[in-house]
Amino acid sequence: MNVDGHQRHELSPSLLSPATDPAPADSVTPGVASASDPPGAIAQAVLATYRQAVNALHRELVVDRALAGADVTARVDAVVGDQLTEPPFTTVLERVAGGVDAVRATLVSEVSRFRPGSPSSASDRPSVVRIFLLSQIDTVWWGAQAPFASSADIDSSPELVGLDRLHRLGKLRFRYKLQPRGLPGRVRDRALRTLRPGRQPHTSGLSHDLVRPEGVALLNTVARSFASVAPPGTPPLWLTSALRSVDQQQRLRELGYSAVLPSAHCVGFAFDVAMQWFSRFHADEALAGALLELQDAGVVNVIDEGHAWHLCLSPEHRSVMQAEYERTAGSAGTA
Repeated sequence: MNVDGHQRHELSPSLLSPATDPAPADSVTPGVASASDPPGAIAQAVLATYRQAVNALHRELVVDRALAGADVTARVDAVVGDQLTEPPFTTVLERVAGGVDAVRATLVSEVSRFRPGSPSSASDRPSVVRIFLLSQIDTVWWGAQAPFASSADIDSSPELVGLDRLHRLGKLRFRYKLQPRGLPGRVRDRALRTLRPGRQPHTSGLSHDLVRPEGVALLNTVARSFASVAPPGTPPLWLTSALRSVDQQQRLRELGYSAVLPSAHCVGFAFDVAMQWFSRFHADEALAGALLELQDAGVVNVIDEGHAWHLCLSPEHRSVMQAEYERTAGSAGTA
């Protein structure tokens, strides 16, 4: 058990080692990627310090109730905005397009649009701040990557593989469901939730069964790690959200979800997995530990979003997961 209260365990060294050799210690500038690092790379120690600062700010906002009441726009700018202009926030946020000023303006907007009771993954305004600031790590990593603008772009991409095909071939260690097509499918899902509540996580399902091969390898890695420590009888890892187009992300925003743009979901490197549902099997702590172990190793960025947890693959480990996919599932081909 780690100091944060979550179970930790060892993962395969081959999955935790980036393909490139690290630069000599005396040639590394904190927070600055070396010449051999992929675009968007940030030193792991810098990310750890940034996450600590975000979590400390979140606790401060909760305790002080600094974002309660009216005139929230002025409050969030005054209480949070000034802190973002100081280290360790600047070490990460200066690398986002537009820098700290752009992040600050967007954060004020996101907190202002939050409404209690909305379908947002954030439970309150301090949670909006925490989730948004942690998501900026994803943005630094993948913000320069061209997103999938529409469903047509996703369906026609040669870079993606089909989950249904991989499932039929026995290549997946996790579960998922696709969004029902049309009214009959929605009626069927509603009936199943009524007759067998708790049978599976309450999720609308994936909008596409297409994902990046690296994502398959990452999710299989998490699923194997989780299965090795979860109590007997625990179901496999459950994927609740994966690749989305920019159009779909915009639609989620219109419906009140905390779907930020740019998003690593729209480039195919972010995923959400069910968390709270596993508490009925006393396995949520084991899953949290498996995810945080990967974050500690620099493989992913993890964000606690309540019912589900978000994970984003680090660009430094993309090639590792590509190789893992080829080793374990590559013979399955594409969709």
